[in-house]
Amino acid sequence: MKAVIIQSNYIPWKGYFDLIGNADVCVFLDDVQFTKNDWRNRNQIIGPDGHPHWLSIPVGSSLSRKVSEVRLPASGWQLKHLKTFEQSYRNTPNFRTAMSFFEDHLFLGHTNLSVLNQDFITSFTGRFISPETEFMRDIDLRLANSGQDKSARLIAILKAVGASTYLSGPKARSYLDLSLFHSSGIGVQFADYTNYPGYLQNGREFRDNVSILDLLAWQGPETKNFMKGRTLFKWT
Repeated sequence: MKAVIIQSNYIPWKGYFDLIGNADVCVFLDDVQFTKNDWRNRNQIIGPDGHPHWLSIPVGSSLSRKVSEVRLPASGWQLKHLKTFEQSYRNTPNFRTAMSFFEDHLFLGHTNLSVLNQDFITSFTGRFISPETEFMRDIDLRLANSGQDKSARLIAILKAVGASTYLSGPKARSYLDLSLFHSSGIGVQFADYTNYPGYLQNGREFRDNVSILDLLAWQGPETKNFMKGRTLFKWT
C-alpha cells in the first residue's frame, strides 16, 4: 500500500493532486503548527493581465494554533475570490466547470480552514483525478507524537494505516531519515515535479505552480491527462 501524508492546502496546485493520485491512502496532517504566509490559506491563479494573483483567506498570522484549529472569517472573502477568478478565467474553454466547482465548495458553511481545504481536495480528487484514493486525518488516528522527530512521526502514521511505501515531495529529501524508514520496512519514493506538459494559459510564460483551478479552467475533463501519473516518481 502506498500512502502520502500531506497538510491541507487551499485550492492546491497540480503537483499536490498528482502526489495524491498515486496513493492508495492520503492522510491529512492537521495536528501540526499553523504557518503564516504558507499554502494552508492561500494560492495563486493567473490573472487577466497574465501575472500571478494571490487568493488569500484572511485567517490571521497567529502561530499559537494547530492547522486543525484555524477558524475561517465569517464572510466576504468568498465573493472576492470568486470575482477575481471570474475576471481571470471567464474566457477559458471550461470556465463554467471550474467556476461552478469552486463556488460550490466555498459556500458549504465551513467554519474551519482545514475542513474547507479537505472538502475541496477530496471532492476534486474523486471527480477528476482518482476516485479510489482513501482519505484520513492524522487526528483520527490518535497517535502520540510527543518528542518524535519528523521521520518518526511519519513512520508512526504509515504503520497505523498499513502502508509499505511513503510517497513524498522532493523537498523532504533534505530532512527525512531514510535509514529509519528502511529499518522500519517502509520504502520511500520522491516526486519529480519537473517537465510537466504545458497547456494554454493567459500569461506569456507558462507557470506550473498555480492552483489546479487554472488547469481545470483550460482543460476541463482532460485535466488528468496533464498530470504525470506514475512517471512522477523518479527516485526510490
